[in-house]
Amino acid sequence: MADSISMVEDGGDCRVVLIPTSGTTVTFNFSNGSALTSADDTSTQKYFNTNKVRTRFTMVANTDMEFVGMNGTTFTDPFPIDANVAHTEVNTRVATVTIKTSAANCTTRIRGV
Repeated sequence: MADSISMVEDGGDCRVVLIPTSGTTVTFNFSNGSALTSADDTSTQKYFNTNKVRTRFTMVANTDMEFVGMNGTTFTDPFPIDANVAHTEVNTRVATVTIKTSAANCTTRIRGV
């Protein structure tokens, strides 16, 4: 009989990031093609320590924000995300997610599985 733990997904990874300035565009990198980790974060690039392409993610912030792109593609029109409302996307491949803040001191939580 197969080990039940090996048959389930790895559980994903989660980031909680404070973005201090309104209007800041930030890209969350689930997979970055190199060994970059959260220790390599900049004000506009955030990295996950697991460095793995994901199939779904959920994000929520304490202020309104816009979902402006995914996997290197900028959307024609940004998708608004209301404060304190979780937004989930399911895709076959999620390497990066880009958001834009609409208020100062935006705390964003994003989890990829």
